[in-house]
Amino acid sequence: RIEEKVTQLREMKALLFLLSLAFLALVNAANPVATYHKFDDYIGEMQYLDHKTVLLLSNGKLFRSTTGGKDWQKISLPSISGYQDGSTSADGIHVSNKGQVFLRGNKNSVWVSFDYAKTWKAVRTNGHFDTVEWHKMESGWAIGTTTKDNHATYEVYVTTDFGQSWKKVAENVIMSEAYWGDAGMGGVNAKRIYFIQERSPNDLTHFHLCYTDDFGDNTVVVNKQTITAVFRPNHIFVLSYSDDYSEIFLRVSPDIGVPYDKVFMRAEFPWGEELENSLFSIEDDTYKSVWMGINHGHAHSSWGHLYHSNQMGVQYSLSVPFVYFAWPFFDFHRVQGMDGVYIVNTLEDPDNEWDHRIQTWITHDQGRNWAFIEPPTSHTYHCEDNAHCALHIHGWSGHWTGTFGPFYSARNALGVVIGNGNVGEHLSLEADVHTFVSSDGGNSWHQVLPFPTIYEISNHGGIIVFAQLGTPTNKVYYSTDYGATVAEFALPQTVEVKNIVAERSLSGAQFILEDFDGESVVHLDFEPVLGNACSKKDHEEWKPVNPNTQYHNGKECLMGGTTTYTRRKPNVRCLLPNDYDSTRIVHFQPCTCTDWDYVCDYGYYHSHDDPDTGDKFCKRDSTIELHDPPLWCVPGRKYYVTDGYVKESGNTCEQGLTHKSEEKNCPGYRMEDGESVGSSSKAGWVAVLIIIPVVALVLVAAYFAMNNEELRDKFPILQSLFNLKEGYSRMGQPGNQPGALFDDEEYIIGSLDDRNEDEETGELKTVDLNSTAVHSEALNADLEEFDPRK
Repeated sequence: RIEEKVTQLREMKALLFLLSLAFLALVNAANPVATYHKFDDYIGEMQYLDHKTVLLLSNGKLFRSTTGGKDWQKISLPSISGYQDGSTSADGIHVSNKGQVFLRGNKNSVWVSFDYAKTWKAVRTNGHFDTVEWHKMESGWAIGTTTKDNHATYEVYVTTDFGQSWKKVAENVIMSEAYWGDAGMGGVNAKRIYFIQERSPNDLTHFHLCYTDDFGDNTVVVNKQTITAVFRPNHIFVLSYSDDYSEIFLRVSPDIGVPYDKVFMRAEFPWGEELENSLFSIEDDTYKSVWMGINHGHAHSSWGHLYHSNQMGVQYSLSVPFVYFAWPFFDFHRVQGMDGVYIVNTLEDPDNEWDHRIQTWITHDQGRNWAFIEPPTSHTYHCEDNAHCALHIHGWSGHWTGTFGPFYSARNALGVVIGNGNVGEHLSLEADVHTFVSSDGGNSWHQVLPFPTIYEISNHGGIIVFAQLGTPTNKVYYSTDYGATVAEFALPQTVEVKNIVAERSLSGAQFILEDFDGESVVHLDFEPVLGNACSKKDHEEWKPVNPNTQYHNGKECLMGGTTTYTRRKPNVRCLLPNDYDSTRIVHFQPCTCTDWDYVCDYGYYHSHDDPDTGDKFCKRDSTIELHDPPLWCVPGRKYYVTDGYVKESGNTCEQGLTHKSEEKNCPGYRMEDGESVGSSSKAGWVAVLIIIPVVALVLVAAYFAMNNEELRDKFPILQSLFNLKEGYSRMGQPGNQPGALFDDEEYIIGSLDDRNEDEETGELKTVDLNSTAVHSEALNADLEEFDPRK
């Protein structure tokens, strides 16, 4: 018996030992794997080719990783004909599809690879390309621009064999890049290329927007006297000037994918059509209506106003006054993947230039109603005035200073929004800034870390990685349940994280941390954390909702409908495949229209709401002259005469409440400035469909202006653009860069004069907000009611 007990005891010990090993293996498997690597020189650029292959440039030397950034090998590039060995180096990476990679050389040289950077071919070119843009549809097609000897104008070249040969398309181009536009979309010729060209040297009245459909054999002038052009998903914007440079106009075309007869219409604002040399930015046009920020002061002013247009993008009404502006960004963000949800920061006291009392607002109905963000209930916060207590979040201004991470969301991580901020009456710039996460599109928030961080999302929201900002650290934090809980793990080396990079689609489980020293990276692998592939039982249905359900008969309607998606359960750790479509709609049900689906039409302003029903009352703005037909009206277009109410752009509600809306045809052919409106040659020009939003600051022919004194004198903002200093930036632009945080805006810069500067003292004058030259009477009404606390 004693021997049997001894045997049983030994078996139990063996079993416990095996169980302990299994437990340890399970624990170890649940930890991410971190690998530190330091390069000999400064890292200039880094890009993912796919989920595992990464290219990195360090002082012109090329490195390649096939393990997502864990291990690196130096790549020896072949020599360029006509140059001594070692005299050429790579200074730009461009990634196409199907493993095609293009390296821009420091001289008249490029290298191309067709096998995920395993082998390379050297090509000598006609110049050093300053920019390269790849065709959205045709593999291997690209346009490149190179400066001429005087560095004042550019030449445009095209390749259709991935850089192995090039053909000149145009010269005397004043912008630093040409555009594919919507080449290949709809009936548009796939060869179409747009560019702004100086047709008569030294004559400012001859800067024309042109296009070619045959790679430069023939050129068509589309829009005369053009400063710059911006292509957005639903509109084309052209900044044009009058013959004497006294007026600047924004021309807009909503024609996308149509090959002929494109029409540009002058945009109308509450004060008229002329932009008064204001600085402005196109913030978003996702739902066909356009959000535009306009700085009516000067380049260093800390605020501007946010305007919202009709679906045509030609008539703009004031939506949010005194939006915080830190050159060159407005603090405004569209929550990706959430219809109609936006976040904005405003100044409570815009007259106080030194004390920026910033407050954060959110809308769930495309700007019809703005509200403060309710404080999280997971923590207790102290406010001197509890009635004015709200969550405030840093925006682009925090990013620009490098101190805080800004508003952030990703299209394939539905409902997840991240930011650095605080609970109080105003946004803090001090030590009480924390990290907050929302998993329901901004309806509710919770604090996840007690300090500011930089962050990145991947695997469709299944992994969120945080790193503390502004201090060396040996810890990184992560969440696998949409921010409900956060775990920490130790890094192999202390680093000061300035950036977290993920592959472009944000669907993998690999991250790379960049150190502020510019030479070090840390690779993070979260596949052991997520474990096995997800199955059907690991998903749940999820619906984004508008918190104002009481005005939709209790239905959870967002932008006129209820949309059901599937996403991974928050309490499940599993790995979603790279090609998983997290935006696929499972079920959609339109809601019945109520007053909450309507906004005030152009020429009307929001006077007040019914306190019981929430119904909006729109009042006629007598300072805005309405025309029938409207000034922008051109043949072939339709316009609508309303009773002051119009359904929100992108709203999908049906039946229920209706407002008067009479459809009419634009008559005749209106003449404008001696030219027929939108007149063009045989074909017009259209915009490129931007598949992934990008951060792209358009500098209004800035490089050309540096070498053209007359242009600088006519448009003073061109001089201020050159004062832009390099600041904190995220590596990674869609199409050419790995997925990263700051991917969701595109800017167009207008012109700015010194009309608010005292001629004798040079001091800034206060803009008269009551002046109809700047706003209408709607501004005063909106300022009085733009506070949900009252």
